[in-house]
Amino acid sequence: MIILIAGASHTGKTLLAQQLLETYHYPYLSLDHLKMGLIRSGNTSLTPMDDDKLTDYLWPIAREIVKTAIENGQNLIVEGCYIPFNWRKDFGPEYLSQICYRCLIMSRNYIETHFADICRYGCAIEQRLDDSDLPQETLIAENERNLQMCKDNHCAYILLDSTYHIRPQDIVENLRLVRTKETDAEVVLAMQQEAFADLLAKYQDYDMSPATESLEKICWKITHPDSYYYFIQVGGEIVGGIRIVDRKDNSWKRISPLYILPHCRGKGYAQAAMLEAERIHGADHWQLDTILQEASNCYLYEKMGYRQTGHQTVIKENMTIVDYQKD
Repeated sequence: MIILIAGASHTGKTLLAQQLLETYHYPYLSLDHLKMGLIRSGNTSLTPMDDDKLTDYLWPIAREIVKTAIENGQNLIVEGCYIPFNWRKDFGPEYLSQICYRCLIMSRNYIETHFADICRYGCAIEQRLDDSDLPQETLIAENERNLQMCKDNHCAYILLDSTYHIRPQDIVENLRLVRTKETDAEVVLAMQQEAFADLLAKYQDYDMSPATESLEKICWKITHPDSYYYFIQVGGEIVGGIRIVDRKDNSWKRISPLYILPHCRGKGYAQAAMLEAERIHGADHWQLDTILQEASNCYLYEKMGYRQTGHQTVIKENMTIVDYQKD
C-alpha cells in the first residue's frame, strides 16, 4: 500500500507520517528531505523558495519511486507539499488501486481559533527554522486554495475544522480495492458462490448466475487484459468483490459483477467500492446491469448517478435484467 500525504505547511503531514510508521511500520519518504538533498548536493540550482518549480522537479522522481515500491510489493508513505493535485493522471489502474491519497486541510475557523497552537507545534517532529512571523492570512489562503484544488481534481482530503483529530487507522483501514491474481481464483469462486447463493435460490438462474461460474471462467475474468478483478477490502478483511471491464480505448467501463458477502452487508461497502472504482478508472462512461426485481440494487445504482438505458431482457416470468449507464 502506498499512502500519499499532501497539504500546506503546518498541517501535520510529517506528524501523521510518523504516526503511521509507528503504528503500521510503513517507511516514509519526506519530499522535504529529498528536496534538500538534491539542493545541498548541487544537483539542482533551485532553492527552497521555488515551490512551483520544485513540484515539477521533485514529483517525477517521487512518482517513479512509488511505482517501483508497488511493483516490488512494498508499503511506502510519501509526504510533502510537492504532490500535484493531478497526480492521478500519472498512474494506470494497476497502480492506482494500491495508492491512498489524503490532503490535510485546515479550515479558516480552525486556523483563526488555533493559530498559536499551529505555530507552537510546528516543531513537533522536525526542528524548523524560526517561523514565528508566519502570516495567518497566508496560511488561510493556502488551505482554502488546496481545498478548492482537491474539489476540482476529485482528490480525497481531511478537513480539520473544530479539532485536530486524525487517527492513522482511519487512513490505512479505509475500504480498498486489491487486485486479484490467478492464484486467487478458487477464493473468488467460493466468494461468488456465497454472495449469490440467495439470488440463485430465489430466481433459479443457473445459466447466468455468478454462483454457477466455472473455475476456468473465473481465471479468464482475472487474467483477461481488459479485466480488473478486485477484492473489496476493509482493514484486513475481504468483504466482497468487484470486477471492472475497462477497454483500452477508454470508450466505456463495465461493472460485472459487484457483490458483498452476506455477513458484511448493510454497511455501505458496495457504494464505497463503486466510488473507489471511479477513483481508479475514471468517473465517466460506466455500464452495468442488474435484476429489475431487486429494488435495493436499482436504488443504489440510481443514487450513484446511473440511469436505465431502456433495454431490458426478460429471463423468466419473475426475472428481468435491466441495463444501466452513467455518462
